Amino acid sequence: MWFDLSAADAGQVREFYSAMFGWAVAPAGNAGPYQAWITDGQQPWAGITQAAAADDAGWLPYVVVEDLDEAARRAVSLARRTGRPARRSR
Repeated sequence: MWFDLSAADAGQVREFYSAMFGWAVAPAGNAGPYQAWITDGQQPWAGITQAAAADDAGWLPYVVVEDLDEAARRAVSLARRTGRPARRSR
């Protein structure tokens, strides 16, 4: 499981989650769109990015499944919808 957190103010979000939950937040360095990692102290489990607009801010979870098409069909059959079209990772 991986999470992306897009924020209108990535710096403020780092401070908030660190203070609120005691989460370890580390700078991402030169890692593409990521400005920081939320870690368990050793491994990152989420990346913080700058949202293009305030409306784009929020959490986006990623899960790994063996068969993407089957997982999407199953979610729909359980009366759920996929928020965005399912995408295969590279």
